[in-house]
Parts: sequence; structure tokens; C-alpha cells
Amino acid sequence: VTVHDCIETDTSVTIVLEFVKGMHFKDLFQKEALPQHELLGYIHQLLSALEAVHEAGIIHRDVNPKNVLVTADGIVKLTDFGLAGSAGDADHRAGGTLGYMAPESLRKGGKIGFGVDVYAVGFLSYQALLGGPDFQKLYGTTRPIEWARWLLSREKFKTLSELGKPVAPGLSAIVERMLEKDLKDRYGKIADVRRDLDRLTGHAPSAPTAGPSFAAGVRQAGLQVEFGET
Repeated sequence: VTVHDCIETDTSVTIVLEFVKGMHFKDLFQKEALPQHELLGYIHQLLSALEAVHEAGIIHRDVNPKNVLVTADGIVKLTDFGLAGSAGDADHRAGGTLGYMAPESLRKGGKIGFGVDVYAVGFLSYQALLGGPDFQKLYGTTRPIEWARWLLSREKFKTLSELGKPVAPGLSAIVERMLEKDLKDRYGKIADVRRDLDRLTGHAPSAPTAGPSFAAGVRQAGLQVEFGET
């Protein structure tokens, strides 16, 4: 989102942000999977935003579908940099939204780098392609502590094909690589993810229009389509 102003006093700092008319990304797949061609358009925009953030030496550290806003024109806005930190700062505090935190974020002394944002985009994509809120039950976890234990285990995520989702193999492979628990096997840079997505589609996907998924998301969200971030 656009930062319009920063007002600092002796006792506080106020950041004035753009007002966004739209919805949280999560509302697009709350009850059913998001069509892959729509996901590609949204994710490409999110990757573009994160690439700019990373080029500035910043790690977002809390990419999740509540911090990704979508306008009625299909434009993606990345917000909430409250946990962001410098890539050169080794003293990162633990934090984030558990479902979207990479394994290294949960390990004591784990190295926090750009890979945590790559993982979060992968998990967000995986969840959107599966649809619905009960994805953790696929791994026998219903409580946060159980999910954390599973995430730190050696067990890999089930592939989308194993789960019977009709997703193009190329897209499935990209999502699976973003979700690798081992940093050595995961994409190291957002730019590399964008490169593979562009190769898959033959071009950079355009922003989706306000189609069926957006309309359904509005209905599921109870027609609450205007909100701002502070």
C-alpha cells in the first residue's frame, strides 16, 4: 500500500496509509479453491511487491492472506509491515502468523532470511489452490502446537496431485518448491519464483478482473468491501 505521510511527535509516530476498497485475499478461497489462472495473476503481483521489498533489504516476515488486499479491479496490495526487519539484522525476534511461518522461524537460533517470505507465498498459494480453512487436518493437526511440531518434522507437504487437485504440473512444482522445509531445496529469491512462473505461462500474467471468485468472496465476507489499514 502507498504511504502518504509519517507524522512524528514526542510521544508517538503515526503512519498515514492508502485507503483500499476491496477485500482480504483469504475471502477469495474461504469456501472453495481459487481457479489457478486467477491465482497466477494475484501471485505474480504479490511477488512483484515482495521483490521490491527485498531489493530494499527488507524481509516482510508476515505474508499471509489477511495482509494481502485485493481491489475490485484485481489489484493486489501488500500491507502490514509491523514485523518487517532488515535482512542484515541477525537479531530477528520470533513472530509471525503461525500457519505461514517457515520452519526456520520456529527453530531456536534459526536463520531468518528472504526464504521466509518465499515460504509464506508458497503456503498461501497452496491453501488457495486447496480451498477452505481445514487444510491442517490433512496433516493430523488441529491445534497450533501440533502444527508447529509437524512443521519441524521431516515429513513433506502432500502434493496437490496427491490431494486430487486439477492443477497444472508446472504450477504444482513451483508451489511445492516454495514449500520446501529445507532452505537448500527452497527457492532462494522471489525473482527466481517469478522467472519460473513467467516460463510456465509464457508471459507475465495480467491482473485478474473482478470475476466470479471476487464476487463470491464479497458474498462470503458479508458484503464488507471497504476497509482501511492503520
